Amino acid sequence: MYLTVKEAFEKLKEEGITTHIESVRRWIRSGELKATKLCNSNKKGYRIKQEDLQHFINLKNPQELIEHEQEERLKFEFPPAKRFQSTKEEVIAVQKQLEALMKTLEDSRKKLDELKSMQEEK
Repeated sequence: MYLTVKEAFEKLKEEGITTHIESVRRWIRSGELKATKLCNSNKKGYRIKQEDLQHFINLKNPQELIEHEQEERLKFEFPPAKRFQSTKEEVIAVQKQLEALMKTLEDSRKKLDELKSMQEEK
């Protein structure tokens, strides 16, 4: 879907990015905001793809940009396969610790039973 400059301006105004339509025209002329120039004799001006406007909004909105960068960084630092492998290794380590604790508990019960039987013999 294509938007007029005025429609794009209204959206940018809602997002708190600009309060002047001339800013939108300047961003288009500089190439910062992608737009298609109309050459039809009946229509003048530019049309902006909704996706291009959304991309521009994402770049201009600092909070959304920060969140996007954090998501991308997490994807890079902790790809799903690496996270899965890490989790698997952690589970195995915890399982080994649990087995060791169970063995210790079993040994303690045996010793306790031995002590009880020794006391009963006295």
